[in-house]
Amino acid sequence: MDENKVNGSENIDEEVLSDEELKLRAEMDELARTFQEELDKAKAEEEIRAAEQAKEQEILIQELEDDVRYDAEAPDEIPEEELCECCGEKRRGTKDNPDSPYCRDCERGLRRYPFELLNVLLVLIVLALSVVACVNFAQRVGIYSAAARAQHLEKQKMLYSAYSAYDNTIGLMKDSELNGELVYQRAVRNMLMINVLDDIGTYEKQFNLFELKLPHLKTAYETFKTYEGYRLAQLDGYQVLYEEIQKLEDDDYSKLPYAEIVGRIDALLSVSTEESYKYQESLGDGAEESPSYLVKIDNYDPAMMEFFKFYAAALSEQDKEVQIAHLEKVRAAYPELTWLYGAFLGDLYNKSGRDVEELCKQIEGYNAEDSTADIIRTTNLRINGKRTDAIALAQKNIDKGSPNAYEFYRQQAICYLLDGNIEKAYSAAASGYEDSQYSVQVCEVYAIASIAAGKTDSYDEIAKLFEENGVKMSDEVLAYKDGTVSLEEIFAQGDYDIQ
Repeated sequence: MDENKVNGSENIDEEVLSDEELKLRAEMDELARTFQEELDKAKAEEEIRAAEQAKEQEILIQELEDDVRYDAEAPDEIPEEELCECCGEKRRGTKDNPDSPYCRDCERGLRRYPFELLNVLLVLIVLALSVVACVNFAQRVGIYSAAARAQHLEKQKMLYSAYSAYDNTIGLMKDSELNGELVYQRAVRNMLMINVLDDIGTYEKQFNLFELKLPHLKTAYETFKTYEGYRLAQLDGYQVLYEEIQKLEDDDYSKLPYAEIVGRIDALLSVSTEESYKYQESLGDGAEESPSYLVKIDNYDPAMMEFFKFYAAALSEQDKEVQIAHLEKVRAAYPELTWLYGAFLGDLYNKSGRDVEELCKQIEGYNAEDSTADIIRTTNLRINGKRTDAIALAQKNIDKGSPNAYEFYRQQAICYLLDGNIEKAYSAAASGYEDSQYSVQVCEVYAIASIAAGKTDSYDEIAKLFEENGVKMSDEVLAYKDGTVSLEEIFAQGDYDIQ
């Protein structure tokens, strides 16, 4: 009954409560639950913080204990080899890493602060510069590759191929507006070695005079001096010879006053080149027409002048030994300039019966692509009666595309003429003529082969070519045409060739 009363009473209370009172009661209950949840969460977080703090205190106590032991164990004086690499005061090594090059304090500091801001910035700057350098290198890698190829060919003594490679490299540099002085230095040296002299004066403008006085451009400076020595000798030394030629009443160069010419050339060696430069500069009305030389020489080069003494000796038909003496002085002063003396000296050695192999090896030693050495050898074989060997050596050079193929054809034609094989002689002579119509000797051998083969039209073509260009046909050709001299007398006796 009491229970019913209670239940009944509660039911009555709920029934008598208004809706607003019920809503308020529900909100109070919800707040109570939310508060309880936040209180439980705060207690949990506090327990975690308390655990972490306890762990840190434990670590701190342990480090303090380590510090006490560390300091207690440290002697008053620590050997230098055991000092910390960072502070240089405390003993290196830690409990966890006894072999560490740092002491405990420095290692802890490095672990917590491994980089300073400045160091980070420096690293970023270096990385940025590296990226720029890589991009720049990528843009110019073609130039570097071309320059390396040219230098490699030069080291292999393949100077003609190197010239083409340097020309390609210079073209790439111009396209990229890059002035590579060291490339130009090697290029102009290469040009001097193979007698491409016109380009040397052009590329001299790529340098400043003060730069040429610097040690790393010494080769370029010496190259321009050598070039200038030859250029002045060609201007003023040859002028002496030309003036004497103009005095001749006919074209008989054997009447040239050799001794007087040599005396006049020697006189130039005792005077300054200053007047020559003044005269050259007076010829240019505008800047573009003025001489382009940058490097000047104070005096004429004796060795270069010696070459024009040889020229005078050859034209005036001096003894072979006199001519050889002049050329050997040039060879001694400029052994690398084989184009200046090699072919002439080889021809004189052959005609005077001297051994030519040392000279041939010297020529090849400076330029493996120069076929002048094999021209000298071919001529030597022919003169010594080894005509089959001479024909074979000539053919070898023709087959590999020698730029001097016309001369090898000429030597073959002479050999065939002496062997009586007129048909092959004419064919070889015609091939030589087709390869080069600028060699007087090639044309004259072609004329002789035409006479021997009865090819009147071919002979008339050569005669007309000579007449149009004011060139006199040699006495040997005319004498052979008249039947007053034999092939053996022209090619197997005396000078063994057409004069």
